[in-house]
This record gives sequence, C-alpha cells and structure tokens, in this order.
Amino acid sequence: MERLGKFLLHRLEPLSRNVFLVSIRRAFYRIMPCWMVLAVLLVLKWILFDPWGPVMGPQGLNVGFFLTGGLYGEDYRQAELVRSLVFLRDTVNIGIGMVTLFLSMALAAEWSRLFRSNLMMTVFAVTGMHLILLPQNLGEGTGLMGYFASRGVPFAIAVSILTSWLFARLSRVERLRVTMPELVPQRMARSLSYSLPLLLTFLTFSVFAAIFPPTLHGVAEIIKDAVEWAINEPFLPLGQRPVAAIIYQGAISFFWWLGLHGESFMEFMQIFSYDPAQAKNAIGVGEYVFTGSFFIATRLHVLALAVAMLALARNEERRKVVWFFIWPLFFNIPDPFIFALPIVFNPWLFIPFILAPIANTLVGWLAITWGIVPIFKYAVPLTMPMMFSGYLGTGSLMGVVIQLVWFVMDVAIYAPFIIASNLHLRERRGLE
Repeated sequence: MERLGKFLLHRLEPLSRNVFLVSIRRAFYRIMPCWMVLAVLLVLKWILFDPWGPVMGPQGLNVGFFLTGGLYGEDYRQAELVRSLVFLRDTVNIGIGMVTLFLSMALAAEWSRLFRSNLMMTVFAVTGMHLILLPQNLGEGTGLMGYFASRGVPFAIAVSILTSWLFARLSRVERLRVTMPELVPQRMARSLSYSLPLLLTFLTFSVFAAIFPPTLHGVAEIIKDAVEWAINEPFLPLGQRPVAAIIYQGAISFFWWLGLHGESFMEFMQIFSYDPAQAKNAIGVGEYVFTGSFFIATRLHVLALAVAMLALARNEERRKVVWFFIWPLFFNIPDPFIFALPIVFNPWLFIPFILAPIANTLVGWLAITWGIVPIFKYAVPLTMPMMFSGYLGTGSLMGVVIQLVWFVMDVAIYAPFIIASNLHLRERRGLE
C-alpha cells in the first residue's frame, strides 16, 4: 500500500501544479468563510426555516402546528410565523447565489494574477459581464441571486476565465491604453487607462449575447424542457445502469479531488436521469434504484473518512483539522472539509475517495435489486443528516441499515490508505 501511495505521489504531483487548477483552488480558499456561513444557514434552513420540513411541517415533528396555535392547511400557510419562515428560507436561497457571485469575483482575482492584468479592473470586468448576461437569462420571477444560484460553479468558472483572459489581452495593447493629462491624479489616470479595454470586453460579449440569444436566453425553460424530455424519452433508463451510476459517482469524486465542485459538474446527469427517476418513484409510477435521494444517502463516505482519520491518523495537526471541520459532514456538507484536510490533490486519498462512493453505489444497487432495502421513493433535502436521509428516503428502517453498512465499509476502505500515509510520514520525518 505504501508503494502504491508513493507511485501515485510521483504520478499525480505534476497535475497538482497545474496553474489553472491551482488558481481555482485558491479562489475556493478565498471564499471559504462565506462557504462556512452558508453551511450554517443551510442547516438552519433544514431545521427551522422550512415550514413544511421535517421539524416544522406536518410530515415531520409538526412543531409549526403548535407554534401557530393549532393551524393547518391554508390557515397554516397564511400564518404570520409561516410567512416569516418562508422569508428566512428564501434569504438562505439568496445566500447560495451570493456565494457563486463571490466565487466569480475570487476567480477574477486569481485570473488577474495568472494573466498579469490589473486586479480590481479584472474583478470589475467579470462582475460587469454577469450584469450584461443577466437580462438575457432572467425569466419570470427570477431575481439577481436566482440567476447566480441556478448556474453554480461551472458557470462562474467559465464566465470569469473568458472575461479575464479577454480583458488581459486587450489591456496589453498599447494603442488601447488611454493617456491622461499630467494634472490628473496618478491613481485616477491609471484606472482610466483601462477604459477602452474594459469597454471592448463588454461590447464583445454584448454582441455575442445579441447574435446568439438562444444560447443565453431562457436557461430555466431549457432545463425544464430537458427534464420533461428525460421523463418521456429512453434516456432515463440509461442512468439506471450500474455502469452509468459508477461513472457518475466516480466523476463527482474525481472533480472534488481536483478542487472542483463535483456535483455541479455532473449536474446534467442528475437533471436528465436521477431527478426524473426520483419524481416517478414519488408518484408511484416508477421503481428506479438510482435517484437523487439515493446519491444523497451515499455521501456519508466523507464522514467515514473523518472518523477513520480520528481513529487512525498519527498527525495531531491533521486530527485538529478533522475536529474543526467535521460538523458540516453530519449535514452532508463536505466542501470545507475537502479543502481543509485537504483531500484536494492528496495522492494518499485519491483511490479510496473515488472507490468508497462507487462501493456504496454497488452495494446499494444489490441490496435494492435483491429486495433487501426498499427503493429511495421520497425526495430528501441535501442537508439531511446521516441515517435520517436513509430512513426518510426509503420510508423504512432498512434505509438506516444500508447507511450503517456503507459507513462501516467506507471506514474499512479508507483505513489502509491512512495507515500507509502514517508510515510515509514517519519515514519522511526519519530522513529529516
């Protein structure tokens, strides 16, 4: 195992130095405080802010019924408490869009360093580009933060890198640099010198948006039509093949290992196959194994890694990191932990981090196919804690049992790699 770890360390090290991946990783570091705040808000949204959720709603603990004085139905919906909770819930949804906007700005700062352009002007260019694209993408009832929330990480990366690159190229053209009279304050003159490159950057994308409006207009409608097509066309069963589910899980973990938001980059499979399958299971017209709730339940493998680290890691500093970032994992929020440990570009965790969710998928598929565990019929929130997601998703205690099996199996998968990492660390310290 130690020899395999050293082999991966040698082979994967060049990839970890890729300048684009390094820049994306640094951008995530910059916005990590925002990500941590969002994690807390998402947990509060699930526990307190959803009037029809597992705590407040009638299908859960029904706390809202008591807090509103026994109201239900339309009277409950119109209650002042429920309106306040809906406002808070929508505020958290805005927070999701805010984090994507902040990521675009952080990426712009990193691209400015990479492309050697002015930092603040690059941030302005990327932010302005979103505002230019905004009118082409707004649908009925869609706000500014809804625009960002519905597009996520891949969109932020694409817009920021294209805008930053173009602005950097234009700003290096001397003929486009505006020269101010000597009496103009130096800082103001330096900023104004970027006026033409900034203008041409905006105009270039504005022309593109005007010429190709179908590409940029009505994204929400396109997604809606795509989901309806997936429900009625033969694409949906393709996602139910174990090979497709394995590719889906493996790709998510691989993207995360690269420092990219895995679920965002594989969202197309969820939209075209797993969300429609979940919807058909919920209304009783389908018996699909692989659904959104199924994959939410399998995400506990990151928590299993944290527990394995606490039990087996000999590096005290790493154990402190685990203790500090373990709490979001109980609510299926792995992002801070993945970047802090780090899992990103960690050669010792490359194989188990990909293998564990794949193993969960295969074992879950066999258990459901053989009739041991019911299908994941009900949709559950992304932040549903371990065990609750299994029980609520299947409506059966066997959903809890399969998650316990996954958890123990995942700890066993991570254990030998953590032990090998300990041996490598001890050997390296001995050489020092």
